[in-house]
Amino acid sequence: MNIKSSTYLPFAFLSALRRGIPPADLWKEFRCMGIRLKPRLIFWLKLLREAKLIGHGKIPRPSRYIHRWLALSADAQTMHLLEAWLRAPKNRKERIARRSMLLRLKKGKPLIARDQRNLSGLQALGICDSEKLTAWGQLLLNKKGKMPSPLPKKAWYIKEDRLIIPFPVDWTLLWQLEAWMQPLAPGIYSLKRQALRRAVQLASPEELITLLEGGMQSPLPAEIKARILGQPNLNIFNGTIYEFSDPAELRQLRNSPVLRKYFNHLLSPRAAHVLAKDEIHVQKLLKRRGIALNSLWDEPPERAPKTRIKGRQSQKYFRNKPKVGLDTLLKWAIQVQEAVNVVYQVPNCQPEHRHISPLHFEERNGHRYLIAFCHQRRAQRMFRMDRMREG
Repeated sequence: MNIKSSTYLPFAFLSALRRGIPPADLWKEFRCMGIRLKPRLIFWLKLLREAKLIGHGKIPRPSRYIHRWLALSADAQTMHLLEAWLRAPKNRKERIARRSMLLRLKKGKPLIARDQRNLSGLQALGICDSEKLTAWGQLLLNKKGKMPSPLPKKAWYIKEDRLIIPFPVDWTLLWQLEAWMQPLAPGIYSLKRQALRRAVQLASPEELITLLEGGMQSPLPAEIKARILGQPNLNIFNGTIYEFSDPAELRQLRNSPVLRKYFNHLLSPRAAHVLAKDEIHVQKLLKRRGIALNSLWDEPPERAPKTRIKGRQSQKYFRNKPKVGLDTLLKWAIQVQEAVNVVYQVPNCQPEHRHISPLHFEERNGHRYLIAFCHQRRAQRMFRMDRMREG
């Protein structure tokens, strides 16, 4: 978003007040967004009060007129603020001085020393740059030239878990969005789970989805929609699990600038997942370092066809499912990437039936463990093999 727009700073100011931020702390809010608030805070408070965009109470809050102002055209919004700037001083001589300053700018005459203190206000409104009128100021004050046609509003888009809102923007739609979401920077909003969770506390998930799709002019990605609705999501990665004999070996590889990017997805201190597209290159790099590669499987078993039993649609059955022991069953499940039912018993607790998707085996402190995704807990868990039996 173009922060040079004469509308953005008043908009951001009013939005921060609506979120309950005290006026004395507003400069911190702008600093977090990478904006240096100019002119001073008192200027904006007086200007917005005179423009009837905030009330006159002890605690300033946006007035009802804000909705009408946001719906105006860009030139009407700026002229409204400019007229408020002319009326803002209580001293009659100061009001006359401001009008004389505008007259000198319109005629192209040099400004006097007294005008310098009012110059920053006109610069914030986009009327002048240095001591001359901008092209926008010429159009508004001198009425020279034809007012440009309003630019079409650009659609919002998503980039790396962030909502990007380009300029020009529909201010009314953005005002509704900022009632629920706080900007990271002008026109940038986080779409991570924590930010969306806060937004859903203020609005219903359906309202938020409708608003975002209206701004994007297209359906939301399935993953973002699932975050808003609080639905669990499962990411499926094709590749290989690399298990190291010592956690220090994996830490050393992750310290390498060349190998770090390939071992980002850790399953445990000793195991990491490598994407299928990177396997050949990673294996070459490991061989150069003298690391021996031992395959866990000689030949992968054939995947068994799936069938369903009528009346029990929630469970899956496989014709060639092995029944020769828990260890063989789990190895088979890892190969065909299927979930199995097991019974797991922690000491001094009742046995629990778990539906898990096995990932790989590990040995620690003389015990054998299974790393698996537990569908009841909706998270990755570690199971001790001697506490598990087939369910």
